Amino acid sequence: MDGVSTSLNSDKPDPLVGKVIDKYVILERLGKGGMGLVYKAQHQRIKRYAALKLLPARESRDEVSVKRLEREATAMGKLQHPAIATMYDFGM
Repeated sequence: MDGVSTSLNSDKPDPLVGKVIDKYVILERLGKGGMGLVYKAQHQRIKRYAALKLLPARESRDEVSVKRLEREATAMGKLQHPAIATMYDFGM
């Protein structure tokens, strides 16, 4: 991986690829959902891969959007199934 990824359906490089968010290095953009963007990332210290879901900047300032993401994280954190990703962390 060369550290440069393109946005989905775009020829422009994604500005977050290669950046560090909290303890994760953003490796590539995986997709776009109804609420935000999903990135493949790697924990800097333990080298575990993770999917990070990030709200777009304008929505991260919207209390309704933030509460909605928090409810989604809370619900997902209660699920346990081999076909569902495990949630390890949530933060702002």
